[in-house]
Amino acid sequence: MVNNKKIIVLQIEPVSGLGGVTHFIEHIVRFLPKKLFTIHFAASGKGETFSLLQKQGAVIHTTLVDYSFWNFFSAVVALRRIIKKENIDIIHAHTAKAGLLSVYAARGTTSKIIFTGHGWRFLQLQNLLKRSIIFLLERYITQHVSALTYLTKKEQKIGMSIVPEQLNQYVIPFSIDPGSYQLIPGTSFRKKNFISSEAFVVLMVGRITYQKDPQTFGRVANLILEKIPTARFVWVGEGERESLPSFVTITGHLSREGVAEAMKESNVLLFTSQFEGLPIVLLEAMTIGIPIIAANVSGIPEIIIEGITGELFEKSDAKSAAKKVLALYNDKIKIANYKENAIKRILRDFTPVEKTANSFAILYKKIYDSQY
Repeated sequence: MVNNKKIIVLQIEPVSGLGGVTHFIEHIVRFLPKKLFTIHFAASGKGETFSLLQKQGAVIHTTLVDYSFWNFFSAVVALRRIIKKENIDIIHAHTAKAGLLSVYAARGTTSKIIFTGHGWRFLQLQNLLKRSIIFLLERYITQHVSALTYLTKKEQKIGMSIVPEQLNQYVIPFSIDPGSYQLIPGTSFRKKNFISSEAFVVLMVGRITYQKDPQTFGRVANLILEKIPTARFVWVGEGERESLPSFVTITGHLSREGVAEAMKESNVLLFTSQFEGLPIVLLEAMTIGIPIIAANVSGIPEIIIEGITGELFEKSDAKSAAKKVLALYNDKIKIANYKENAIKRILRDFTPVEKTANSFAILYKKIYDSQY
């Protein structure tokens, strides 16, 4: 028998600061049909995510999401308290930290877990011992959840050799609303940052951390300056500012509209990440029409097709990246082709905007109904 009550879903991630995972969760919460679901959200800290999701109707829980030795037990107890008090039906855990915590906290309850890793964490580590430990941890998580979702086909292909064969597995990428970006004017970004209208602007968007590889961005910038002395370099995001050259303009965190405006007024997006899931910022850039030159890592080649929707370089290869940026300089025909092909790809595979949430609504209901 299928139960028709509203399904109570808990979205959980480690931190409450704004980022790609938060953007993904916010998208689900915003477009899930409220007549069918009650949404809760749990994370650590005091970040902006709480107010953002509260506006979308989510019930907010501040709780520690950590798997370190010192905090794990208390984190499990706190999450278990939420699960039991709120009668959570489905736990949607984002990232390995949230996944492991959910597995232990939900033990002995009727709550079912869906795990979205946002990329395999073990592949992101250089230290062999840490990599082995996280590999075992992620494999353990997959053995104790009801379903596993991926952002890209490459992520799924890796998962097929790790996870149990009988586990429900789905690729559910992010979906986007192209029309909403066309309404953003993009007329004041250069003025705010004292950039002339004639300057060639190279942009990067993301937190300034090891993952986004600011060192490579800086090396590429220096190589470009040898050929285009008037070029300007802008990084939208916060973090380890000291890892970028002093001539790079760092805007700090910008709103969605602010990021779109920066893209509209820049000449190329240079995306230098060491590892990713499916970067939402690239989908936004494709929608807006800024040419993209990105590191050939993780799921990026699934959206940036070399010579068709943009260009790729091997991660950390500053010379190759600089060469590709310089080749695009003033090549209006190639830029126009990339823009046309990119928006076609977005319209074909990443719309309508409700697509992601609708896919999860079907999955939540399938997992919930399987109990009855």
